[in-house]
Amino acid sequence: MTKRTTSSAASMDPERIRKAKDIRSRTLMLKQDPAGKPYSRLDVVLALASTALFKDNFDCLECLGPLSRNAEWYITLSNEESKLKLINEVIKVNGKYGHFLPAGVSEYRARIHWLPSWIDNGTLWEALQNYKGVGVKQITSDKSTININPNINLRHSFIGPRSVIIHTDKIDNVPHIIKIKDPIFGEEREALVTVSHRPPLCLRCKQAGHTRQNVQPHIAQAAATSGTENPNVKQQAHTHVWLVRQRQSPRMRPTWMKR
Repeated sequence: MTKRTTSSAASMDPERIRKAKDIRSRTLMLKQDPAGKPYSRLDVVLALASTALFKDNFDCLECLGPLSRNAEWYITLSNEESKLKLINEVIKVNGKYGHFLPAGVSEYRARIHWLPSWIDNGTLWEALQNYKGVGVKQITSDKSTININPNINLRHSFIGPRSVIIHTDKIDNVPHIIKIKDPIFGEEREALVTVSHRPPLCLRCKQAGHTRQNVQPHIAQAAATSGTENPNVKQQAHTHVWLVRQRQSPRMRPTWMKR
């Protein structure tokens, strides 16, 4: 009787896994502006021809094509050296600029809060690079202009969130709170990291998925499920919910606080 090999068993073959990892390690994703769609293979090839790597020949190109999104094209190269040469290139396709990312890595836009002006973007860059799996492409500070009168415009850097473009294969690699060493005082400062489309961190209970304005149902549920084992949970939940209610409606304060 002939034994058949199932697809699940074949997918676990060590040699197949090794080959897949090797191909992925040599693959880049060309991320392009969706405003320039549709992108054709000829458009991408002509843009690649303008780079130093492909200027003379295309011998190092193995595979090329999009997957589910026309603005994201995957390019597999024949060796790691070619990949390292191409990854820092910025090319123009259909009049729109595009850049390269390692395959499997996504790009996220984040905001860094609570930093004073004397902590520069270079210090922030170094702090973010300390977190495994997190790459930084760009950091910018907000600029704003205040018109005092028709003759005076006050332009300055707004001491507020820093805009950051982050590369990572998993959003969980990006912490909600990061530690940054103050270059003047030497102490560690905390900075809040918010990422587009990621559930926020509650600054009251330090759990992700809700904000402190919406903490009441979350804490109440925790108290109902675990309050019997730990009496402190119910007390903490009661205090937490009461503080939120107090802020939202002063009329709900106890009578002894209305004096």
